[in-house]
Amino acid sequence: MSDLVENMYIKENVSKEWLQSNGFRRNRIFSNNEIDLYTYRFPVYRYGDTCTLECELSIVLQSGRVNIDVYDYSTRNKYAPFYCVKYGNYSNMVNQINEKIQIELKRLEIMEEKTYGSKNKENKTKCNNTNKRK
Repeated sequence: MSDLVENMYIKENVSKEWLQSNGFRRNRIFSNNEIDLYTYRFPVYRYGDTCTLECELSIVLQSGRVNIDVYDYSTRNKYAPFYCVKYGNYSNMVNQINEKIQIELKRLEIMEEKTYGSKNKENKTKCNNTNKRK
C-alpha cells in the first residue's frame, strides 16, 4: 500500500456545494480572503466501541489540493506513528488506518496528483529527532 503521507492528492472540479454536501466544513481559522479551506474528519481506528483516531482531509477550494492528517480523536494532536512508520511496531495498525483512508478517498473521488519527476524514493519524508545526544 502506498504511503499516504508522501503523496499529493487533488479533487478536480471541486465546488463549495460539493464540499458541503459531502460533510466538509469551512475552517474559519485557516481560511481568509484569498483561501477557502474546508475540512472533513472521519474515524479511522476504534478501540472497542470508542473512536480513538480520526483522519482529517483538508481541501483548498481554489486549487482542489487535498492534505491528509491523522489525529487523536477530537484533538489537534497528530498521531505520530502514521507519519513515522519505521519507528516502533505500528505497521498493522497503520495499514488499517491507510485502508480506511483509501476507501474514503475513493468514495469522494479524490485522486493522487500526478507529479512528474518531482517525487522520488530518495526524497521521502523523514522523522528527524532534533534532540539527539552528541
